[in-house]
Amino acid sequence: MKGVKSCMNVLLVDDDSDCLETLLELMEALDHSCTVSEDPRDALEQFVSQTFDLVITDFRMPCMNGRELARKIRAQDPKPKIILLSGYYPVEESPVESLFAAFLEKPVDIHELKSILSSI
Repeated sequence: MKGVKSCMNVLLVDDDSDCLETLLELMEALDHSCTVSEDPRDALEQFVSQTFDLVITDFRMPCMNGRELARKIRAQDPKPKIILLSGYYPVEESPVESLFAAFLEKPVDIHELKSILSSI
């Protein structure tokens, strides 16, 4: 298992401000630099204007879901890892597909987050 990369530049995307704040606190506690966005359109603009090692995006958001955002990110740059975050994911769909390095379930558990970060 690979160790967690130190000081990654991370883009966090979630329309739930409480969840976003919690995720930000967890990622900063793990010494990562984070940019946050509650709007996937804004997140895409942030992605285009900066360099990110990792994107963590919620699945269910207004105007653009996490899969659509991941596809647009991949069209810009295939290198960053993308983690899909959700408290809900359709059972008939596989949450971890080629767009995503991992699936992180809400509410976010720091031990699960560390495990995922060390495996990607």
